[in-house]
Amino acid sequence: DIVIFVKNENILFAGDLVYLNRIPFAGDRGSSVKNWLNVLKDLEKLNPKIILGGHNEPMDKKAIEFTYNYLSYTRDTVKKLKDEGKGLDEIKAYINQSSPYKNYVMYDVFNDANVYKIFNDLDLEDFQ
Repeated sequence: DIVIFVKNENILFAGDLVYLNRIPFAGDRGSSVKNWLNVLKDLEKLNPKIILGGHNEPMDKKAIEFTYNYLSYTRDTVKKLKDEGKGLDEIKAYINQSSPYKNYVMYDVFNDANVYKIFNDLDLEDFQ
């Protein structure tokens, strides 16, 4: 995604990188949740007053925190369960039962794909 920050106005155009109360889609082939988390930290440092994303009303910094927390929770949980030897279906079932994000918009549509992407990306990170 392209990010534009209008410094004089503290407005951040964040595309599909930042959401509030809506689950992001992280399953794109070229995406990396690990890198996305790093980008969110960088965006937070800009201290935007207003964030304009692709699918929300205007937002504030809470949106960066929401997106970061969802992606971090999902990635950390997948990694922990995978390290314990759990398979993909077991991990999806566990997360779908216990996730604090399961009642947010688009969870039912995107979460399994996000878990699948993270599950597979963790294998690739071992070789980077």
